[in-house]
Amino acid sequence: MFYGRLLSALSALVLFSTIAQAQSDIISAQPEGLIKTFDLSTTQVYQRNQYEFSGIKMDLVYQGDTTVYFPDIVTAFGFGTYVRGQVSGDTILIKSGQHVFHQDPVYNYMELDLYAQPCLKNGSTANVLGDEYIKFLRNADGSLSSIGDTGIAYVDQYGDLIGYNTDYLFRPFDLLTDSVVAPIDISDSAYCMSYTDNFGNPIYRLVNLRFASDGVYLQGVSEQRAPQSWIHGTWDNDKLVFASRQYQGVAEVSFLDFIYGGTQDYSQSLGYRLDSAIVFDYDDGSKAFTTSQSLLETYGDKILISSYDAPTLTPYTPHEAVPQKPGMLGYSDYYASSGFDVIRFNIAPVDENGNYITPDSITWRLIKDGEPYTFTTDKYHQLSQDQQVFNWGFADNIDIVFEACGLYNIWFYDAWNELQLECTYTYNGHAHTAISDKMVSTGISLVNSAPKSVSSVSYTDLAGRTTNADATGILIKKTTFADGSTKVEKIIRR
Repeated sequence: MFYGRLLSALSALVLFSTIAQAQSDIISAQPEGLIKTFDLSTTQVYQRNQYEFSGIKMDLVYQGDTTVYFPDIVTAFGFGTYVRGQVSGDTILIKSGQHVFHQDPVYNYMELDLYAQPCLKNGSTANVLGDEYIKFLRNADGSLSSIGDTGIAYVDQYGDLIGYNTDYLFRPFDLLTDSVVAPIDISDSAYCMSYTDNFGNPIYRLVNLRFASDGVYLQGVSEQRAPQSWIHGTWDNDKLVFASRQYQGVAEVSFLDFIYGGTQDYSQSLGYRLDSAIVFDYDDGSKAFTTSQSLLETYGDKILISSYDAPTLTPYTPHEAVPQKPGMLGYSDYYASSGFDVIRFNIAPVDENGNYITPDSITWRLIKDGEPYTFTTDKYHQLSQDQQVFNWGFADNIDIVFEACGLYNIWFYDAWNELQLECTYTYNGHAHTAISDKMVSTGISLVNSAPKSVSSVSYTDLAGRTTNADATGILIKKTTFADGSTKVEKIIRR
């Protein structure tokens, strides 16, 4: 019965929260006091969707030994407001009914006020409680936790539940002392880290190692979020052991980024079992490190960000070399129905012996029916000029899409019989070229495009995974008609 009003309230909250009016009983400014950082794990429920979160960076403000302030205690909302708690023995008491948000009437949206109330988990939902206090336990290890199935809900001025959290666990965390600091008086040794990524793609990239008296320091595991951070490993005879849960930095403003060791296990929610460490075997002859485990990048211990399966670390020395033959991976034949094919190929940044070479020194071009192909601006509108040769990693993310470590998807708008890919690696002015095997077209001719009855429509991403029609990124829309024919379109949503 409250659904319509609730929908309007939530719409106003999302669209107009930036112009919410200040209220004297809302704690909107960070209180004075000692800031203590915690790693928060919790179950969040909002709009009937449940999420398991961990690694949320929570900065609690302590005033002496008696008072503590919690920011955005229901994590679905980023109001930047606080609730006040009082320390009482081994518990923290948060007075129920604290005002956390106010929205004046805006356009057709109603006035909205939200208050913090205790709640009790009840299956897939929760019941708002009338208790005087919300309670957290203070544990011997310094952590804070909710009691049993209790949690905290935000309710509106009518008593309707808007969103809530349960299963709170705040673990103390020190951003400085929990960071790995590598010795500064030791030079870096460049290594290639090769592994398989989340989608099964082979990846090669450079990392740095520092060999110290207390073990080995490895920099650059977290390539995107914390490329300057380190993890520390210690020797156990001829094995190098990196303990799990090594802190990398703060990601996406409010998440604590960690590196774990893990083992693939699809019975686990992450798809991996979190191990206490990742252990590398060391070969003294090649100076290489190998493991069958995985390096896992996580937010806390419940959110998997990236997996680096079976990583190998091998010494890297710049050298002249012939690049590995590029691979033509196939194509999706949409030319008959839509006027283009999607060509897939891979240029691994390694030489013919499998040793890493610098991607910045690799270029590539397509060979169509025995001649170099020119990408023209009338078909490839993101290009500033007609072009045959491209640097490794170039992409316009419209028609020339670079997915990972040399894996390309190219929208190809010309008819063709044979395609090959040529790549060139240049070192100290010496260029060496490798060319792929030929990929042969099936040669399907154009078909009549008269209006037909639609039977079904499906959407996939570039990796072929089924997705929703409103997903963002580059999608492939496939329309199947009643006569069995199909039409495929590329859709770009940002």
